[in-house]
Amino acid sequence: FPVWTYNPEKHTCEQAIYGGCYGNGNRFDSEESCLNRCHSVIDVCSIRFDAGPCKGSFPVWTYNPEKHTCEQAIYGGCYGNGNRFDSEESCLNRCHSVIDVCSIRFDAGPCKGCFPVWTYNPEKHTCEQAIYGGCYGNGNRFDSEESCLNRCHSVIEDTCNLQFEIGPCK
Repeated sequence: FPVWTYNPEKHTCEQAIYGGCYGNGNRFDSEESCLNRCHSVIDVCSIRFDAGPCKGSFPVWTYNPEKHTCEQAIYGGCYGNGNRFDSEESCLNRCHSVIDVCSIRFDAGPCKGCFPVWTYNPEKHTCEQAIYGGCYGNGNRFDSEESCLNRCHSVIEDTCNLQFEIGPCK
């Protein structure tokens, strides 16, 4: 009987053949039911995207744990792992707690657009204006100074507890 099973080493649900008796609870009728049940076990935000072995070309969003950002990728259409999302918003919603945007430097991305944004500067502990290129980059960008301050408020409050530094200029 074809079934889906969770592979803890690969952090993904895979197809397998069930003999029909005994076994254990790691057996599901569909990939969706496997992912739903094992969702909390799979920390998709900490594993690298796996496009799978199939040759399809399906645009998806994936969380890049090295860059701490959601980015676009191409999914082959089968297998792979749970680190794939239908939209940037769903990726950010799922991996938001992993992304500490207030502790990473702003990345304008490789595109050549000119979009004014607000970004948190972790070295200066303040929100600043910057130019976003329009693609990729990271989550350290906000539509307004207010949203930047709201998101990084606790980090800014912590700056009040820092030892004052006079700086190198005289």
